[in-house]
Amino acid sequence: MSTKRAGFSMPTRPAPTPEEIAKADAFVAGAGGSTPAPEEAATVAPPPEAVAETQNPAKATSVTAAPAPKTARLTIDLPDDLHHRFKLACTAKRTKMVIEVTKFIESWTQKNS
Repeated sequence: MSTKRAGFSMPTRPAPTPEEIAKADAFVAGAGGSTPAPEEAATVAPPPEAVAETQNPAKATSVTAAPAPKTARLTIDLPDDLHHRFKLACTAKRTKMVIEVTKFIESWTQKNS
C-alpha cells in the first residue's frame, strides 16, 4: 500500500443556500439574465414531457411499465454546421437529439427492410 500524498488539496465549498439553488434552477429553466425571487422560482413551468403526461394520460408511464430496452451506442461524425443546426432545431422543438435520431432510424428501417 502506498503512503504517497498529493502536494495539494481540493478546496471545499459550503453547501448552496436555498436562494442560490432557486437562482440556479431559474437560470436553467430559461429565466436568462434576471434573477427571480425564490417565490417566483418555485412557479417555473414544468417540462413539456410532464405537461404532456398530465394532458394525455394514455402517454403517462405507469409504475408497472416494462423495463427500458438494452441500448447500444452510435457515434457519427457530422459537419459542425449541420450538428449546430440540428441542435438548434431540437431545442426549438423542445426535444432531445437522441429522440429525433431514433425516430429517423425507426422510420428509415421500416421503409428499407
